Amino acid sequence: MKIIILNRRLISYVSIILGVILIILSAQLTFNSKLKSTAFMQNGISQLTEYYTVGKKYQYKLPNNWNTNEESFDSSEIVYHNNFVSDDLKLHGFAEVWKLKTPLKKFLENSKSSSYKPGSVLNYKIKKTKIKNFETYLVTYNMKNQSGEIYKAWEYYIEENNEFFRICFFVPQEEYKANLPVVFESITNTFNKV
Repeated sequence: MKIIILNRRLISYVSIILGVILIILSAQLTFNSKLKSTAFMQNGISQLTEYYTVGKKYQYKLPNNWNTNEESFDSSEIVYHNNFVSDDLKLHGFAEVWKLKTPLKKFLENSKSSSYKPGSVLNYKIKKTKIKNFETYLVTYNMKNQSGEIYKAWEYYIEENNEFFRICFFVPQEEYKANLPVVFESITNTFNKV
């Protein structure tokens, strides 16, 4: 028969440490929620409107004060495209659904060289991340347009079976605010498979 001797002091230390960890985790969740709310308010965003892709396969939300324009393409690759622009016209972008013909990672690596003029894209970075439970690639870069203006870009790619959902945000460098990446990630986090 074994006798287990419990050290009361050790048990109290472990209990205190676990309690502190729980407090820190709950504070972090509260802080993240307030940070997103603050970032939305600082950028004039009060409510979000739901949008559905073709066939109501995917759902996402955009600020209700942004203007949108859904377009159709004669393409077997792009099956959904919705342009958006902020009410102050400083930020624009689009949401798309593409049919995949190559692996997404390869598509992303090839898109830099095929989509832009040499030298027009700076600081091109691909980062694997998660949006909810979806494997996601975040592509960030700076892009110089024909008139020499520099835009900061955030593109999220969420792969799902043989297609991907893409949402892109572009803002002129002089209009960039440090809290915009939080806004972009929060908007992208509204993505759902219906």
